[in-house]
Amino acid sequence: MRVEPTPLPHDWSWTTLGEISKNGGDYGSGAAVLPYNPHLPRYVRVTDTTDNGKLDPNSKASITRADASGYFFTCGDPSFARSGSVGRTYLYNSGDGECAHAGHVIKFALNPVLCSPGFVAQWTRSSFYWRWIASTFRQGAQPNINAAGYRKLPIPAPKVTEQSRIALVLDTVDEVIAQTEAVIGKLRQLRAGLFHDLLTRGLDQNGQLRDPIAHPEQFQPSPLGPIPKEWRVAELREVAEVGSGATLGRNFDKGGAQSGGENEGGGARVCGAPVPPREDSLWASESEVSRVGQERASTLCALWTGQRGDWGASTSHGLKEREATGLKR
Repeated sequence: MRVEPTPLPHDWSWTTLGEISKNGGDYGSGAAVLPYNPHLPRYVRVTDTTDNGKLDPNSKASITRADASGYFFTCGDPSFARSGSVGRTYLYNSGDGECAHAGHVIKFALNPVLCSPGFVAQWTRSSFYWRWIASTFRQGAQPNINAAGYRKLPIPAPKVTEQSRIALVLDTVDEVIAQTEAVIGKLRQLRAGLFHDLLTRGLDQNGQLRDPIAHPEQFQPSPLGPIPKEWRVAELREVAEVGSGATLGRNFDKGGAQSGGENEGGGARVCGAPVPPREDSLWASESEVSRVGQERASTLCALWTGQRGDWGASTSHGLKEREATGLKR
């Protein structure tokens, strides 16, 4: 597969990784992996880097100083995964401490007169780069790209000062994204705690979370643990009619869409794996959903479980479609 070149500004040009590097791409050490020791150099393997070009704080290993000799990173050196996660890159900076690369990691030494390391690193996260990877790696028992292959990587070449400014903007955006993801992670933890507490303890008349320690008289034992005295534990079949979903007719094609893609007969929208929640979801005829109670204007709920982002949808005759809660595994 040939990757078509991306149009560039008139004062830019194309270069290659080999042309802006001071070396041809060095393979790493084949020394044995040691348990991580902060007093030894860090051993950088493909599995120790992340998709965003950073070192993974949860995957660390070390190498002896003697074995690391000749394989140390210097500031601004990018590395490329030879195999495994082919195309994954890492840009070294001095804040990562002493690091040496392992055998399946290819390290390049960039010429700072010809390029900005940060710009090159950002380019390796572009869609063009990943299309190039897909068209370049050699198929086999273990797909790979060797140093000679990476040397041919096309890279845009604006002036180095402009490269640096572009990299600074993108690095700033990356930092904001990282900070936002950290906040989201904390909020998810907070939600998980509230989720459990609210669904097992509830709120008192003042809207405050009930406290089983301060007010044990308000709680009773149950199979789920202490719950408010006015609550009870019930099985799903006690509070709902449980039934299987509608079976789609022959107009349901293998690609996951009904021919026509519209509700042509006043039927109900059908939701369920592998159909994602979208405007062009499947529709089933009235006869196909009648056996599950749709003709009684009851809610038909399709639940998609087993994947991150589980979801559900519900529809009824004469009722506006509304979102239902998916079950989490």
